[in-house]
Amino acid sequence: MPKLPTVTPTPVILVAENNDDDFVLLRCAFESAGLPHRLIGVPNGVDAINYLYADEPFTNRSAYPFPDLVLLDIHMYLMDGIEVLAAVKERFEFRQLPILVLSSVDDPEIIQEALNLGAKDYLIKPITMQERIEMVRGLDSRWLKTLPGQDSGTKTRKFNPWSIQQLGQEERARKERL
Repeated sequence: MPKLPTVTPTPVILVAENNDDDFVLLRCAFESAGLPHRLIGVPNGVDAINYLYADEPFTNRSAYPFPDLVLLDIHMYLMDGIEVLAAVKERFEFRQLPILVLSSVDDPEIIQEALNLGAKDYLIKPITMQERIEMVRGLDSRWLKTLPGQDSGTKTRKFNPWSIQQLGQEERARKERL
């Protein structure tokens, strides 16, 4: 039998960014880098939380799949990036989700606070398109392709274990009693 080609799903990146121009420039950088990732933009932290929790209007996971990576701006309306990080910090289902801050804010105290709240990295927004392209290639290679311990010749997309509904301890104990 002929071997069927392996189809790798397109990585989904949730971008919480209130500046439309910055979102468009980021999308252009991914396209220019030849990375066919699906970028889904939300304009504020409330929408980011609703998306991650699959709350209205993001309840349909076919249309709004769980992201493989989150890029989070610090300054947003309604709820800022620090508040988003605080809201997801203790949630089991987000423990493996890489949430990176991508902001123009370079205040060391804010950077440290974001890292303390669970941001996996803090990136300052690039100025030139070439810097953006280099940044997105780095994001792709570091967070979306290479499994730990693999060399760059055997890149595969990581399984998204946090997209599966995880049972809380109380619910797990209840099911074990049944």
